[in-house]
Amino acid sequence: MLSLFSFNGVELGQLAVLVVLLPLLLWAARFKSYKRVSFGLSAVIGLIGLYWFVTRLF
Repeated sequence: MLSLFSFNGVELGQLAVLVVLLPLLLWAARFKSYKRVSFGLSAVIGLIGLYWFVTRLF
């Protein structure tokens, strides 16, 4: 149970990114172009992931 609540540098880094990005994303969600921009960025991230996946297959 202790290992479930213990943190190391990776988890602390992830929490720090979350603390910074979450308010920014909530603020950005107020704009009309948010859906288009978030869809476009998600597509780019997905294509990068697909590229990495394919390159690791071969």
